[in-house]
Amino acid sequence: MRQILVAIFIVLSMMLMPWQGENFVDEETSKSYSSAIGEDLDAWRIGDRWVYETLFDVQQLIANSGTDASLNTLTGDTQVEVTDIADLNYNGTQTLVYIVEVSGSFTSGSNGATLQGATGSLDVQYTGTDIIRARDLAVIQTSFRLEVDFNPNIGIICWVTNCELADITITTEYQPGKEKRDFPIRSGDFWYQNHWSDTTVDGESDYFDVSTFGSSEEANSSWQVVDTGTPLEDGTSIQYAGCGNSYKITEVNITGQNQGMEWFCPAVRSYAWSRVVNEAGFQIDWLLKEYYPAASNNVAASSDPGVRQESIEVSLEFIAAPLDYEQDATATYQSSTGTGVPGSNLYMRYETAGSTSTQVTDNAGVATFAVDTSSETDDTPSTSDYASRGLIIWDPVTKIIGVATIVMQVEIVGLDLVAQMSSAFMERTRDGQTQTFTSAQGYNVIPGDSVSLSIPVQNNGIADSPAFDVTITYPDASVYQERIPTVEALGEERIIVEWSVPVDMAISQQNFVVNVDSSNEATQDADLANNQGTISLNVGRLPEPAVQQTDGVYTFEPIFYDATGSIDPDGGDVTCVFSFENASEDSVSGFDTVVSTDCMAEWNWSNDGDWQVQLYVTDDESDEVLHEFTSEVLNRAPEFEINGVDAIYAGDQISFSIDNISDIDTESITPVTFSWTSPFMCDGQVTTSFAGLQCEMEPQEEGVFQISVIGTDDDGATTERNATFEVVNKAPTIEAIEMWVDGVYLEQLDGMWHLDEYQTVTLKVQGSDTLFDLDSLQVSWSLSEENETSYSTDTPTLSTLGGESEIEASWHTSGQHQITAKVIDDNGATSEIVYGTVNISNIAPDITLTNVPSLPIGEDEIVTISFEADDGDALMYCWDLDATFDSNEDGVFDNDCDREGAQFDFIRSLSTPIGQPLVITANVWDDDMARDNQSFDIVIVNQPPRAIITDAQLGLTVTQNELFSISAANSIDTESDRPGLRFTWDNPSIPGTEDGMGEEYQLSFDRPGTYTVILTVSDDDGEVDTDEIKITVTETIEQGIFGTSGTTEMAAYGLIGFIVILVGILLFSRRGSSDEEILGLGSGFGESTFSSGPPPASPVQGQTAPSYMGQTAQQPVYPQQNAYQNPYPAQYQQTQSQPQQYQQSQVPSPSYAPTQMGYQQAGAMTTPQTSYQPQATQTAWPSATPQAATPSAQTPYPPQPADSSLSLSQLPGGTPTTPQITNQSPVASNDLNDLLDGLDL
Repeated sequence: MRQILVAIFIVLSMMLMPWQGENFVDEETSKSYSSAIGEDLDAWRIGDRWVYETLFDVQQLIANSGTDASLNTLTGDTQVEVTDIADLNYNGTQTLVYIVEVSGSFTSGSNGATLQGATGSLDVQYTGTDIIRARDLAVIQTSFRLEVDFNPNIGIICWVTNCELADITITTEYQPGKEKRDFPIRSGDFWYQNHWSDTTVDGESDYFDVSTFGSSEEANSSWQVVDTGTPLEDGTSIQYAGCGNSYKITEVNITGQNQGMEWFCPAVRSYAWSRVVNEAGFQIDWLLKEYYPAASNNVAASSDPGVRQESIEVSLEFIAAPLDYEQDATATYQSSTGTGVPGSNLYMRYETAGSTSTQVTDNAGVATFAVDTSSETDDTPSTSDYASRGLIIWDPVTKIIGVATIVMQVEIVGLDLVAQMSSAFMERTRDGQTQTFTSAQGYNVIPGDSVSLSIPVQNNGIADSPAFDVTITYPDASVYQERIPTVEALGEERIIVEWSVPVDMAISQQNFVVNVDSSNEATQDADLANNQGTISLNVGRLPEPAVQQTDGVYTFEPIFYDATGSIDPDGGDVTCVFSFENASEDSVSGFDTVVSTDCMAEWNWSNDGDWQVQLYVTDDESDEVLHEFTSEVLNRAPEFEINGVDAIYAGDQISFSIDNISDIDTESITPVTFSWTSPFMCDGQVTTSFAGLQCEMEPQEEGVFQISVIGTDDDGATTERNATFEVVNKAPTIEAIEMWVDGVYLEQLDGMWHLDEYQTVTLKVQGSDTLFDLDSLQVSWSLSEENETSYSTDTPTLSTLGGESEIEASWHTSGQHQITAKVIDDNGATSEIVYGTVNISNIAPDITLTNVPSLPIGEDEIVTISFEADDGDALMYCWDLDATFDSNEDGVFDNDCDREGAQFDFIRSLSTPIGQPLVITANVWDDDMARDNQSFDIVIVNQPPRAIITDAQLGLTVTQNELFSISAANSIDTESDRPGLRFTWDNPSIPGTEDGMGEEYQLSFDRPGTYTVILTVSDDDGEVDTDEIKITVTETIEQGIFGTSGTTEMAAYGLIGFIVILVGILLFSRRGSSDEEILGLGSGFGESTFSSGPPPASPVQGQTAPSYMGQTAQQPVYPQQNAYQNPYPAQYQQTQSQPQQYQQSQVPSPSYAPTQMGYQQAGAMTTPQTSYQPQATQTAWPSATPQAATPSAQTPYPPQPADSSLSLSQLPGGTPTTPQITNQSPVASNDLNDLLDGLDL
């Protein structure tokens, strides 16, 4: 593979340098010639761009390399574009150059390449820069980057092989610049050049050393124009349709080897076709597709270059000039319409002579320069002139160039006819193939060849010639004469001579003698000595191959070939190329090639048969002869061994393998096949693998058996091997125990299964044996090592029939139980015992609260509370009625047994605090002393008293000093609080606020007027309520405005008092309904004790609470509202209608005491309060944002379970004790202003 990659890289590097054109072979067959003075070059412009279709075929190259790689034709487009015009100091001379960018992308297609057996595409990316001399298009430097990648269809090969084949930059410099074209170009021109090329290479590749491509060498090349017309090769033309006037230029090296051809097309100012055909086995073609000239009108990219919008045309005074002669060069600077460009500074550069000058164009755009031709020789000597040099006149501002070629002759004559034999060439046809040979290659023929000679007649004078005759004498002395009408000045005419080499002609040199103007009609001919010339043809013989080989060899043995007996009958050395047949599918040509300079080779084949060999013998004249013969290779019979065990247990798998295969000559698509014969599954099995071939079987019968295998190679040769083995009985086997729950496989944790009490599972186990014993297998189970009461099956040991066993089991004793199983066959052989451990976890009882009162409850209310528990064990039920007291002293405050049973009626005891949550916990224990519990709060609220003065709304009217009574007997409170109510009366006529006590109050007023007497009722919990009555006291008069006695002044006072009373009545009547709404009483006191209105607002941050008992607490204050409007403290208001659970916190939380405003933190009170910290075990209903209390809607409840049969002594901590409850009396608030505002008259 390395060799092929190196070869491909070399070709790619040459392929992508069409400017250089190294290593070409020409296969031109079309010929047509005419006289012409020639075509001068046309200047390029920045932006000129050419597009070439590129074809690259290396199949023969790969075949000749002897590798297994393959590659289709690479295709793609090459783009060449002029990007700049620069002034370069080249060899000490300021030289105007074109900067040309060349780029291309080429690919073989997705299945067009193989690398190490992988199919994919070979992709090439090319980017380069060429420096081209403007005066003659000579190449000064080329530099390009070449990236070659293999892209497999399946990318796995790139994991092990670097598919980036190369990334290399190559730079080549030429000294002097390489002139592939000698302008002006005309048919038959011949020129040569000696030059140095220095090549440097940078980059990297895993497949070759890139530094080996660097070189510095001298080369000698010659070129000749051999054809004109439309580019045509092998019957194929280019896509571009505008190159009908092209020149075909061939190139040969100093040894006469063809190095290339190019069709130069003046219309596109560059080449139209360039071909590379190398004897190593590759061919490359660049065919012009499109031309995009810059700054041009009427362009057709595929056929017409159009006309430049502006151009500089340079014309010379003479078509040829003597040495050191001054002549005029006229530059016409004009547009495409012919309009001149006046006033432009034009610069003349005659770089070979170092001459420069400037001129300004006149009104017609014309500037004339005087140019001295000088006497410097040319880098490309020619037979048609002394030298030809480019002259540049350009506008450096617009970078528009005009160019012309000055042709110099040593002597200028009017007429000089020349038989120019160095420009002659020969077309030779042999075996239907035509090749072209120039004088530099020599004219070599053999008997039977057909020859066409193109003989030039040139006029080196500056005047056209008269008509004249040309006579040509053949080798057999016959004469051919042709009349030439005229030859233009510095022009050429060609005469075509046909000749067939006689088949019996001896080895010799045959001459064709040419005589120009044999009748001396051109009397003005300045040099008659050059009117005659001779073309010599070397008649020789083809080389004669002779080869010997060793016979009777086997595959993989070398065969030696000796072709040193091959000779060239006409003298000289021969070289040999051997091609050996290759039947591999990866082979492109079907042959592998070996080049041998000593005509000896060695080869071997990996398969037997008769293989074809081709021997190519080539002589010094490049004549080649093919000699074909065959080599016989003998087949090797396959050799192998069969390996396996001598004995196995019935039902086990036995494997016999094929090893040490020695049939190394198997190379066909189907390798050696093996056929197995036995009484079991391998009977008649065929496999096609090389190594690791196996025959696997599972014999069920006991006994001694024989197995046979026959190996057959691709040629039909067979080898048989046998082996015997014994099948013996074996005990059954058993797999691990499996446990399934409701059809779901249960994984073990920590090496055991984990189940709950009474949980039913399915146990499975699989026993195995031979087919003959499988149906009689018995599986024996043991479910526990303890007594049989620990599990639910009838017996601790049971059995099932068959290899697959499945039973159900459950355990009701907690702890670990061991399960065992084993399989017994009908012969009494047992399997190993498999074990399993199950860990049974006790299931704690599960409490469900079945009757929980809605909160809050009144102080005299009796509620029934109950719960039930679900468990399979005997249970004990208890109630812990005080979470603040640990009566059993076990450190747990909610597990005391203050009341047994699952249900009891709760009523507040006198020691139960009012307005504070009482945490009650329901507890249940099973026989493993596993406990479940649920806690909930009971909040008992005080019913505030209702102060009612009899007939308060009607008021009273009395006379001064009249003694009367008012009553509070209609005031309301609960049955427990009513006897202890305290009644105080505030008489406005007496200083102070407590002017009377008791339900009845007697009073009198000694002055007339209107008085408001206020009743205050308070209960033992400090809750207060007020009522008031308006009393009108009148003065006793006998006569007045209303029929009473008295003065007019007294009558006025009476009228004013009446009006005041009337206004007051009206005023209080209007306020009555809103006051009821404020008090939350509705239409009657008995309708609702607790408001369902909105919850109290959150404490106002930073507000100071009212003073109580002489203390002022800096703490949050709730907005005012009546205690009975929302008596349930905000932090304990229920937000979810479900029972709640609480656990006591070790950190005391604020307790609350009732006030007229609702509830106040205990820090503002003198009486200590018991603290509770709610702890939710379900969703906690105490909330940071107070919510309105809502009765529970969770009904109905599950049925009450039966009483526990356990005794209190089984509870943790011993016998329960009575909770210690401290009687707590809250301090009443004195702030009654809001309540007084709500009274009705």
